Amino acid sequence: MSLPFPLNPLGVCVIIKIFPVKTMNVGMNQQQTCYAMALMRRRFTDEEIRKCLISERRDWKNHQGEKRMNAYLERTIAKARAIVQNS
Repeated sequence: MSLPFPLNPLGVCVIIKIFPVKTMNVGMNQQQTCYAMALMRRRFTDEEIRKCLISERRDWKNHQGEKRMNAYLERTIAKARAIVQNS
């Protein structure tokens, strides 16, 4: 499945003009959960969100291997979905 809009060379979904905020006070997992929530609110599908999360994350050392990466992505999207549905 392809994204609804092309990604620019940096991997950011340019049409919707949102991107993960990289700060010193928030960990990568929290940043990706917030990013997933923003994408959900713009009606991205889970597969589209997954592709955006993969394209934005540069450090996978804590989630090495396909099985661990998939588990992380599923948890992140599920957590974001629960927050969006309850807000």
